[in-house]
Amino acid sequence: MRAVVIKAAVLIGALGAPPAAAAVVPSDGGPVAPGTAIHSPACEVGQSEYPNIPPQAGDRWEGWAATATLRHAQRGQIGIIAPPDCAPIVVGDPGEYELTVTTGRRVEEFQMGRWTLVEDTSDSQVIRFTVGGAPACLRFSSVRDSTGRELADEQLRAIGLPGRSLRKGGVVKVPSGSRFGRGVELHTEAGSVIRLRPGSQFKLGSGCTADAQPDPGLHMTMRLVLGAIWAKIAPADSGGDFQVRTERAVTGPRGTTFSVRHDRKAGRTTVRVFAGRVHMAPVGARRRGLVLSRGQAGVSARKGHVRRIG
Repeated sequence: MRAVVIKAAVLIGALGAPPAAAAVVPSDGGPVAPGTAIHSPACEVGQSEYPNIPPQAGDRWEGWAATATLRHAQRGQIGIIAPPDCAPIVVGDPGEYELTVTTGRRVEEFQMGRWTLVEDTSDSQVIRFTVGGAPACLRFSSVRDSTGRELADEQLRAIGLPGRSLRKGGVVKVPSGSRFGRGVELHTEAGSVIRLRPGSQFKLGSGCTADAQPDPGLHMTMRLVLGAIWAKIAPADSGGDFQVRTERAVTGPRGTTFSVRHDRKAGRTTVRVFAGRVHMAPVGARRRGLVLSRGQAGVSARKGHVRRIG
C-alpha cells in the first residue's frame, strides 16, 4: 500500500526556507513489518524576526506545529514518536497502532511582555496500522533492573525485548557487567516474577501459548542456555505448564518459587526450591525424575542422572 508523506516547513521570510522535514508513515489501515522505522515530522520549529536580540513589542514568531504520538491500541501503551532529537522510532511489537500527527501554521506576537497566539491553523490526522509477527506468549507489566528502576526502550532492546513481551523463539540475554546491576526482573500482569542474573541467557521454546488465548496460566518452555534464573509463579499463573529446560533437565513449577543455575561448561544443572514443589527430570525421561519440595535441591550432571543434594 502507498505510504503517506507528511511535511512540515518553516516560514522565515527573506532568510530563505530550509528543506522541509518529512515523516513517512503507513497508509491508514495498512500493515507494517516488524522493525520498521517510523520517522516523525520535525519537532516544532519557528523563527523570530529578531533572533539575536531580546524580543520587542510587535515581534512575530511564525512556524509550523509538527508533533506526533503513537498509541498501541490493544494495550493502551503511549509513546512519543517525536523525541527531542527527532530520531525515528522502531516499531517491533506486533499489534494494532494508532499514529496521530498534528501539523499546521502557528503565529505568535510579542505584546505586553509576553508571546500571544494570534493564529493557529493546525490540524490532526489519525492513521491506524498493524504490525505483524508471532503472537506474544507473555506480556510483562514491568521490566526492572536490580534497583527497581524501569528499563528504558533502549535497554529492553539490549537484552532482546523489542517491547515488554516474549514471543516464540525469542532470546533474552542479560550482559555481564554493571549496566543492569545484579540482574533484571520481569513482572507478569498476574504477579509472577522472573529474575535473570548478569551473564544469563534463555531462549523461549515452541511450547508457548499466545496470551490472547482464554486458557489462563503460563504456557511456555524457557531454555536456559547459561547462567541463572529465579522464578516466583503467582497463583493466577500456576494453571499453565511453565518449564525451564537446560541441556540436561526440565523443571515444571506448580505455584512455586525456585531457581535454576546452569553451568554449560561443566554440563551441570542445579535446582533449588524455596516454596511449593518442582518436578526435575532428565530431558526425555520424566519418569526418572524426582519432586523437590521447599528447602530441597537437585542436580543433574553430564550423564543426565538427577539426584538430591544438600
